[in-house]
Amino acid sequence: PIEDTGRNQVKQHVNKTKTPNRSNSKSNKGGFSRIEPSCEIIGRDSIADSLVRLLGKQEPSSPCLVGARGIGKESICQAFATKLLSDEYDGPLAGYSVFALDTNSIIGADRGMAIRRSLKSVPKKSVIVIKDLEALFLLGGNSFDVDSIAVVRSTFSNPELPVILSIDSKYISKLEMSDGDFFNQLAIIKVPPLTEEEMTEAAKIISKNLSRFHDVLIPPELQEMAFSLEDSQGYLAQPGLGSNAIDSACTFAKMNSRSTLIMEDLDVKAISVIEKKSINLAQLTKGLKGKVKGQDEAVDKLCSRLSLTRSDMDLTPERPDAVFLLVGPTGVGKTSLARALSFELFGNEAKSLVRLDMSEYAQEWALSRLIGPQPGYVGYTEREG
Repeated sequence: PIEDTGRNQVKQHVNKTKTPNRSNSKSNKGGFSRIEPSCEIIGRDSIADSLVRLLGKQEPSSPCLVGARGIGKESICQAFATKLLSDEYDGPLAGYSVFALDTNSIIGADRGMAIRRSLKSVPKKSVIVIKDLEALFLLGGNSFDVDSIAVVRSTFSNPELPVILSIDSKYISKLEMSDGDFFNQLAIIKVPPLTEEEMTEAAKIISKNLSRFHDVLIPPELQEMAFSLEDSQGYLAQPGLGSNAIDSACTFAKMNSRSTLIMEDLDVKAISVIEKKSINLAQLTKGLKGKVKGQDEAVDKLCSRLSLTRSDMDLTPERPDAVFLLVGPTGVGKTSLARALSFELFGNEAKSLVRLDMSEYAQEWALSRLIGPQPGYVGYTEREG
């Protein structure tokens, strides 16, 4: 079982002056990790109070945080954990620890059983957070994990184990479609973006912690630029996006032995891809259909596949996002579709599309153009490039 350290962990974690940990939670083999309290969460106290009101009742409700990726759902859980473990708080759920289920640990065919095993490791006086329901319930595909939904729903009947759920706002309609009864039991809490003032304050705190972690100085103008990037849905006030931007830039600076962040470290195009990896299906479909006429069915199938593999629900993320075989006679738009897709995903067809005309490789010797000379031929022992 998970060790329960109680309120003493607040003083241990929120007053640290050493190099901070990247993670906001402490991992555990049981499938759950403790969400660490923090007094540096900005603009989320009111939602944390709402969670207390919903979970502190004699018959607790089942709150579900709904918001775009990076908007701060995990930060809300941190603010909630901090409140419960504060020495100054003696209201409902006081002294409870907060644990988050590691969705990535729930793999294999019998996912429901894996969740059940994880739930058994949670100690008493705990609140559990089940994040990323879209991944846990496989909401990105055409079918849903009914068993996992049933197991999570069964936790609602246990008043001694309060549960907080969270889901990307893009999938809330699919959750309702997958199980209407389950959806109707949820108390939906829509997570709003931070105000401009709150975002500025959050940017300062995040940048200070990352600067200390990487031992890299972050100029104010680059901090402001990183936290002004738009995500794939057009939102600006999402601290997760700015945090990813600064973290990546600091890492790149240290790779190049620089102690101060410069503009070249803050690769805006590369940073945008971090968040845009989760594509906007409607925008992609519209863009492709606008460039390739008469192939709506092919475009729909292509976009449907990409929306799944680019939403962090691929069980083998190291493989390509998709491998498409476009079949049809000459002139129907196969190459045009490939070019349009390259442009829509990366914005630059010339640099992002590698085109191989296989008619040029009909002869066996021509393969040397791709893989280099074969053994026994001139150049075989030479290094490529």
